[in-house]
This record gives sequence, structure tokens and C-alpha cells, in this order.
Amino acid sequence: MRNKRNPMMMTPSKKLFLSLYYQNIDHNTLLPMMGKYARLFVVIICILGMSFILNFSVSAQSIGTFKDGKEPDGFRGIKWGTHIKKTKGLELQNCEGNWCFYKKKKDKLVIGGVPLLSVSYAFEKGIFMYSCAVIADKNNWIDLRNTLEDIYGKCLRDDSGNMCFWEGNKTTIMLKYIDQSNVSVLWIKYKGSYASMKAKNDM
Repeated sequence: MRNKRNPMMMTPSKKLFLSLYYQNIDHNTLLPMMGKYARLFVVIICILGMSFILNFSVSAQSIGTFKDGKEPDGFRGIKWGTHIKKTKGLELQNCEGNWCFYKKKKDKLVIGGVPLLSVSYAFEKGIFMYSCAVIADKNNWIDLRNTLEDIYGKCLRDDSGNMCFWEGNKTTIMLKYIDQSNVSVLWIKYKGSYASMKAKNDM
């Protein structure tokens, strides 16, 4: 029986990503340079971002909250907890352990006029748990931060000013600029665990 891989293990693709992450490589050079690993780059950065969210959630004294009635219950028409079998138009990108990452065939690579490099949809054991978008250039990060604050309200920022954070009853959003690679990443995730979502779906 094949062993399941832990998504946080250092696979060759993760090692490649980290070796590039800690160099001052512009995104215009980074993605073409990775060639066949470009899709894995997107998946890996989405996985690693979850540790940012968990660490920041624990250390934050106060959380940027959503405006009344503005907390999302999923992303782009897919609600948290939706099973992959009940979705349409998704293409598999990659799987790591219990997680599989998909992209939409006709997804709009833009939010509020800000261009996106990619959008991924993450399913844990077939259940939709979070989405991740990669954005190029710090100016786009600033524009997207302003757009999201107009929609959701003021975010909580970390000491560096490069990370914005919102948390509600069921959804957490984090927008982070990674200056080492001149890209930004937007994570929109279900606040609870897979177990809590599965229990909710089974009721």
C-alpha cells in the first residue's frame, strides 16, 4: 500500500521552491525559469501560506474583522464544504497528501481590476477548504489590499506592513507580500477544520 505524503514534507518540488524563494528573483524571471514546476510553485506557495495564517492567528492580539454582512462563505461561487463531485469546470493541478488543488477552466484572473497570476482551489479529502491567488508586483499588492479593505473593512497588519489579515466566524483571509520573490499571495479559507466541516455536512 502506498504511503500518503505529508504536505509539509520537503519533496523535491518544495526544495526547488524554497531555493528560489530565498533569492532576490523577480517573478518575471521566476515562473518561466521553473518551467514544468510552475504549477507546483503555485501549489507549494498555497500550502506554505497556511503556516503563516496559523502562526499569525495565534500571535495576533486583535483581528481585522469583516464589515457587517461582508464575510464570505466560500470563494467564487463554491461554498466551504462543497464536495469536489458537486463542482463543475475544475481541473486538477496537483495533490499533496490529503490535499488536492484545482483551477477553473474559465476563471477570471483579476480581482477588482488587479491582475492575478493564478487562482487555486484547495480540497481536503474532496472537501473545499480554501482558495489561493498569486499576484505579481508590490504595486498590485497595494491595489488589491485597498480593494479588499473597501469590500471587507480595515485589516489587521503585521509589523512589517506586508501582511493583511481578516477573520470572521467562518472565514479567514490573509494577503501577504513576499518581497524575496516580488509576488503576493491571497488566501481565503474556511476557519474551521476538516473534521468540523465533515460533521456539519453529515448532520
